[in-house]
Amino acid sequence: KTSTNRSLKQNFTRFEDLSNEIIYEIFEFLDAFHSYQAFNNLNIRFRNFVTYSNPPLKINISSITRTNFRDYNTNFIIPSQDRITS
Repeated sequence: KTSTNRSLKQNFTRFEDLSNEIIYEIFEFLDAFHSYQAFNNLNIRFRNFVTYSNPPLKINISSITRTNFRDYNTNFIIPSQDRITS
């Protein structure tokens, strides 16, 4: 049974095991705010994806609370101004 458990564990792929290219493709489907909320504090690799990714960012601030917007604006929007599309 132990060998079966080991072989089952080896067949799992974690999100963080995905290649950078696949993660970039996933990020293209997400609003920048949701990417920021979900991945910015996960680990340094994902923080770098959120902060330094090349694709233009789509931002929709209509559903963001004032408190969340302040943090988002300071830590993400202002540093990423050159990548934001309307």
